Amino acid sequence: MTELLVRNNNQAQPLKLSDGKPGYLFVKRQGNLFRYSFTFQAHEHHDFWYDAPTLPDGLVVKVASIDGPEEFKIKLID
Repeated sequence: MTELLVRNNNQAQPLKLSDGKPGYLFVKRQGNLFRYSFTFQAHEHHDFWYDAPTLPDGLVVKVASIDGPEEFKIKLID
């Protein structure tokens, strides 16, 4: 499981993965929800999005891709 270290501020930001690879979080408001879109430069990880009023700490997201399943755990930091 790969951890994503995310600042807890509902803003677009670069992020760091627990394996040292870089990523980026885009945040877009959609009504009373936010769409959190995670993108990764490394080919080992697949992009995904999550829709919610807030991004929960400890959330585990399972991503299915042609390369097989992958799990990400969101870790909010200040």
